[in-house]
Amino acid sequence: MKNKIIKFGFLILLTSFISASIIGGLVISKKNIDKKVVGTENNNNKLEEKKNNYIEKDEISQFKLETGKLDKKEVFASKYANNPTFIKSSFNTPRGDSSFWKNQLIFSRILQQNELNKDKLFGLNHPKNIILNKFTDKFKISFNSYANDLEGILYLKVTFTPKDSTKLSDQFEHIFSLNGFKKYNENDFSEGMFIKNININKENIKQFNNFNAFIDEYNKANSQGEEKKSEFINKMFSSFDSSPTASLDSKSINLEFDKANNKIIFKSILKALINASTEKDLNKIISKETSIEAKFEITYPSNNS
Repeated sequence: MKNKIIKFGFLILLTSFISASIIGGLVISKKNIDKKVVGTENNNNKLEEKKNNYIEKDEISQFKLETGKLDKKEVFASKYANNPTFIKSSFNTPRGDSSFWKNQLIFSRILQQNELNKDKLFGLNHPKNIILNKFTDKFKISFNSYANDLEGILYLKVTFTPKDSTKLSDQFEHIFSLNGFKKYNENDFSEGMFIKNININKENIKQFNNFNAFIDEYNKANSQGEEKKSEFINKMFSSFDSSPTASLDSKSINLEFDKANNKIIFKSILKALINASTEKDLNKIISKETSIEAKFEITYPSNNS
């Protein structure tokens, strides 16, 4: 009798264990199935997002940068660059207005095609009549512009940053270009090429008792060749500043003197600094030899004060 009770109890325990195992297995299987379903949904969402991103990038690439009420043949592209070397006017330009491109290309209201570019200097036109506003809900849009004044090209880099993502890798950009701007010529650039300032090295110039002694030492150095002359000038003067459009090489400086008025007159042939952007090097600037002579005067410090 006792053995029967033990066997019966064992059967009950075994049955309970098997049932628990089956139920546990079913729960685990359901969780795995749920995970697979969620994983599949996530993968599908990612695929859909990639598809949408591809479509958006393709649509954006079809925009074309064009001018509105602007005769581009009459202006340098650098006028509309963020960091121009040639600065004649900063009014209504990216340099003078940080919102310039936003105001030009993102409209406060939806415009009809015949209105596009009518009251704007620039426009991004699309074969499907899409405007940039379409992307402002999803993306933060920023603009940077660059120029090649040698070839008359304006580059506009538009950066799209998803508002719902903090990953830098989700950001993308597109570079638009516009040809036909005025090309570099020395005559126009000369308006912005000048020497801004030259500072005396007061400590070094104290060695001379008077202006005549300074002049004699310069003439001596000059008679010994360009290297000695340049060495003297760099020792006596601490900095040479030119306009953003110009490059000043101390080796090209010659000194003249107005003894009656204690004036040192600097004369130098300047090099032009020109925005020369390419799509691969948007910040490229080159220097170009010119025949432009600049003059700058400073007063010799009285009593070396």
